[in-house]
Amino acid sequence: MSNDRPEPGTPEFYEWLKEQAKKDADEIFSAGPADFDETGVLSGSPENLFKSDAELFPEEFEEYTPEDIARLKKVAMSSGDPELLDRWKRLSEWLRDNEK
Repeated sequence: MSNDRPEPGTPEFYEWLKEQAKKDADEIFSAGPADFDETGVLSGSPENLFKSDAELFPEEFEEYTPEDIARLKKVAMSSGDPELLDRWKRLSEWLRDNEK
């Protein structure tokens, strides 16, 4: 069959359409599976699947749920970790500044 498009609705058109679709699909999939450089949940990184938004984005305080806030406070206070204490301090300030 030629590359000229037959009249739509005819048996020739549907045969031409099928051949075009096959040719396009062969071209698309000839390079093999897609190779993504990204990591994270969308690419299936198992260690991120069960983390909360607060754990994935610790500096985005609006992502913290009340449970995340309570957990951070408890861990920061009990561990004495300077990094966690600093994050708790900044989160507390952010919460105070963004009260409704």
